[in-house]
Amino acid sequence: MDIDYYTQYFAFEQNDWWFEARRRIVLELIESHWSESNDHATLLDAGCGTGITLEYIERFGQACGVDNQMVALKFCRIRNAKRLTCAPIENLPFADASFDIVTCLDVIEHIDEDQSAVNEIARVIRPGGLLVLTVPAFQVFWSDHDVINHHKRRYRRNDVRRLLSKYFTIDLLSYYNIHLFPLAVLVRMVKRIEMMIWPSAVRKVKAENTYLPRSINGLFSRIFGSEIIWLKRGPLPIGLSIICVAHRCAGSAGLTTECSSASES
Repeated sequence: MDIDYYTQYFAFEQNDWWFEARRRIVLELIESHWSESNDHATLLDAGCGTGITLEYIERFGQACGVDNQMVALKFCRIRNAKRLTCAPIENLPFADASFDIVTCLDVIEHIDEDQSAVNEIARVIRPGGLLVLTVPAFQVFWSDHDVINHHKRRYRRNDVRRLLSKYFTIDLLSYYNIHLFPLAVLVRMVKRIEMMIWPSAVRKVKAENTYLPRSINGLFSRIFGSEIIWLKRGPLPIGLSIICVAHRCAGSAGLTTECSSASES
């Protein structure tokens, strides 16, 4: 992501419908899948950006943030985040089995070697620990939004399963953002056509951070956020994004711990 965008995202993430709804979904899935009752869990937000997720996951315990952009961590400090590290996810400066819960929200699509990033995340999660991962879905919906945000790829569920199955037991692997999927598909396909017809226009396009009227923003947030009701029951068949909840395989710490088999709800 371009450094200038962090200023926009810092303000935008707090109230925008998409970020609000994603937070609700992620937090409720952590509550549903984290069975340990103590409130002293150690958490890592891998690719923490401007730090808004850190504010919310603190309810589960002591949260740390890591990002490879120092400017992002400066915004995290404005949000009063204290435990911050500047490092790439492919080379995390933490010991094996350091964290009980790791969130990695729309991050690995930015990384050239996404498998290396997942391997490092697996290394720092203790056996039995929880991972919540989100990524954009379907390469066919590639648009200037992906170009602007420096995405390397979009995913299908099988792609995510292959990335995680060696070290994680998958509890939920689902598409989401299904209710607004038809509208989003229409917008993205129009943008894709524009890219093919006027490829030079991509350089001039700005980030899609558009402030909607409060009533519409709230409506979209409620519609998208309501998907948590269905995600608690099982995977959704389609959507513009993918969410995965998985447990680190039990056994000894480090990457020597592999799953003999993986399950999916």
